[in-house]
Amino acid sequence: MTDAPSVEDIVFNGVNGRTGRYLLSLRSDELDAIILKDGLEYDPDHLDELRERDQRRQQDHLGLEYGLDQDKLAEAGWGVVFPYREDQKSILALREALGELLDWRKAEAGERYQEFSGPRAVRPGETASRFMARHDASPGTVDPTRLPYYLLLAGDVDEIPYRFQYELDATYLVGRVAFDNLEDYRRYAHSVVTAEKDGRRRARRAVFFGTRHPG
Repeated sequence: MTDAPSVEDIVFNGVNGRTGRYLLSLRSDELDAIILKDGLEYDPDHLDELRERDQRRQQDHLGLEYGLDQDKLAEAGWGVVFPYREDQKSILALREALGELLDWRKAEAGERYQEFSGPRAVRPGETASRFMARHDASPGTVDPTRLPYYLLLAGDVDEIPYRFQYELDATYLVGRVAFDNLEDYRRYAHSVVTAEKDGRRRARRAVFFGTRHPG
């Protein structure tokens, strides 16, 4: 006879500003019953991902390998990730538009600069875990010789979904650039390189916003 799983309270979506109570609170066994109703089962890939996250949570050190400086791209590495397309000419055009920035990052990162395009690009429907595994990397401590610590996703969410981004961001430092036309990519690349070469520093700002609902 196996022990019954422990029951704990799970809280969702913050608090109710009017009452001060949690917006939604369930016991773990109640949530389990909802998820597995009508004969449904847990996705094995999702379970593996959750186990990996739990292991990472218990580790003493996360992020870049010990002894490497995350402020130096030659140690931390830098890479650009393109979406996979049958039309490789469009990817080459996108790469050319970002060329000024990519050449600048390559000069900074040296041997730890990488481009993920063609067979190495993000495939349609690919999870972050599978992408990492395909490049001999894994969640947890980052080995920048396999997958750089800094990664730039080049493309909109139709090709590289938000889910892929936030799953990858659990281990790596991930950003995204997405514009409607190549000229905007080109202007973006030029502005970043110009600002960094000139040593310009813009004032930092914080912007807060909230959603508006009926009632």
